[in-house]
Amino acid sequence: MSPSFARREGGPSEVLRGLLPALSKRDVSWQVATTDKGALESDEDFASLSDVRVFSSRILPSWTFSAGMVIPLREMISHADIVHIHSIHTFPTTVTMLLCRIMRVPYVLEPHGALDRYHLGQRGWKKRIYTRTIDRFGLKRLAAVVYSSDREESDGRSFLPGVVSTRMTLGVAPNLLSLEAADRDQSMVLFLGRVTEKKRVDLLIRAMSHAAMPEHAELVIAGPVDTRLQYDPQALAVELGVGHRVRFLGQVDSAARASLLSRASVFVLASEDESFGMAVAEALAVGCAVACSKHVGIAHEAERAGGAVIIDLDPDDIARKVARLLDDDHYRNKISQAGQSLARRRFTWDEASTDAVSLYQSVLADSWPKRQGGTPR
Repeated sequence: MSPSFARREGGPSEVLRGLLPALSKRDVSWQVATTDKGALESDEDFASLSDVRVFSSRILPSWTFSAGMVIPLREMISHADIVHIHSIHTFPTTVTMLLCRIMRVPYVLEPHGALDRYHLGQRGWKKRIYTRTIDRFGLKRLAAVVYSSDREESDGRSFLPGVVSTRMTLGVAPNLLSLEAADRDQSMVLFLGRVTEKKRVDLLIRAMSHAAMPEHAELVIAGPVDTRLQYDPQALAVELGVGHRVRFLGQVDSAARASLLSRASVFVLASEDESFGMAVAEALAVGCAVACSKHVGIAHEAERAGGAVIIDLDPDDIARKVARLLDDDHYRNKISQAGQSLARRRFTWDEASTDAVSLYQSVLADSWPKRQGGTPR
């Protein structure tokens, strides 16, 4: 179950596209129930699959409502051995948990960062009330919660302390793992993703104006700008006198994304919150040197492997560390090679499917539904 399959909705939609084919290779049969929330014509590649059932939805103030899915969903659950629910605090996920508990079918929840402290801080009181009232019954019999990083698990366990937690890594697109690196642009510093408040692109732009940043450095920002952003990033670059060294590409497709990652010398992400950090994993996979904040889910795993540099949320620190990566070829190559080795070993959908199958087998072998779920704090 996923509230949406639209790529622009993030998280669950990309996981479904990567994980399900890998599960099929392991002889796991699956069906998907989802809604058309945010779906575009370009998302039809997933909706057209025979084992995907898409229900019409209506958005009632930030709540995905789909009354027509309830009866068909009950039928789908009746044929399932286990139900994997993606996301939380939505009508589809709430109904799925309720039906699973009533029908005594085991279910696991993958929140995709929705239980991180940062996200719970956004209208957190509403989410806590929702969890303690509407979702309380369903969470009581939850078999396990699936997290993708140490950081996400730590935050999630604070919110749902009574539930078994487990880890499932996420994978990058297979073509990135085998992508031949082009001649890297020695001046290109890349940011790839949606420009939102938490991504702190403003810090990257400010870093470009610092004396430590080489004059030849160019910041390339590839991704749409959130309409709710409280500042104009292009105006900021001009104001700081670096408009000619900051390039905005807007939304890019998967081919352009791969091309940028293969050509950039440094990938940088100064985000305030990432439960996993898919863009970081993609950069690691293609051998692009990574500089990211400690708030990225896989940051410390990458740093321990020698494959990433941790930056503070401070323009001066960003400028100094990115400058070293640009100017010191030996240092940059050492970082990029270690990062690529980590990604090829850990961030694959085959590895993720191994984690998922292990979880499913564990839940089915356990004494569920005797197991007690958790009560949210």
